[in-house]
Amino acid sequence: MIRKEEFNMCRKFKSLILASAQKHNWRPEIIAGIISRESRFGLILDADGTGDAGHGHGLMQIDDHSFGTWLSENDWTDPKTNIEKGVQILTDKYNFLDNKGVLNNMSDADAERAAVAAYNCGEGNVLKVIAAGDDIDARTAGHDYSADVLARAEQFKEIFA
Repeated sequence: MIRKEEFNMCRKFKSLILASAQKHNWRPEIIAGIISRESRFGLILDADGTGDAGHGHGLMQIDDHSFGTWLSENDWTDPKTNIEKGVQILTDKYNFLDNKGVLNNMSDADAERAAVAAYNCGEGNVLKVIAAGDDIDARTAGHDYSADVLARAEQFKEIFA
């Protein structure tokens, strides 16, 4: 269940979410759903703005294992910068899966879900679960990442209507 504080924080970052979502052709509620799952809009981050034992950075929890150079060269603490990078990462993951041809036989909703899962567990893991015929969340955190993000997105939809 999403707490009232998260809805308030989503409204606070609404214009930033909308700008990045429009730029990269995503539904803004999907971005809000990711931010909610990753950091509860910053409400569960450590004092230095990190999470995931210090490996996730900012609202969208940009991972230092994959994006260490970017993190060292950019102000990831700035919400606009962090959201923009997170949405770029999501877009890159979608494009990677699309270029591999795995999204061709999927509905738009399933392709969106695959990209969201890849945001969490990586494109390689998503390719493996698709090849095995497993649920798209089989290798995500809690084995429910994309399903949870999409459920959260539905709750944030009214803010972007």
